[in-house]
Amino acid sequence: MNENIDDKFNANKISPTSYHRSKETIKTICNAPNTIVYKEVQKITAKDLKLFFSSITTYSNSTIDKIYNLLFITL
Repeated sequence: MNENIDDKFNANKISPTSYHRSKETIKTICNAPNTIVYKEVQKITAKDLKLFFSSITTYSNSTIDKIYNLLFITL
């Protein structure tokens, strides 16, 4: 995920504000309970995704949307 964001920033496809927001969202994903970022993509199951998304329901809808978008752009 970090490389993808860095590449977009270096190619001037995203603004500095978007870059920093994306980096903070990545930190949120990594620190979330039941995070899936340390699993190989091929080994992530539907159950893993359900467990991960059910563990982040305390975040705002906006943050959850950002997490969802970052994850599925990467996958």
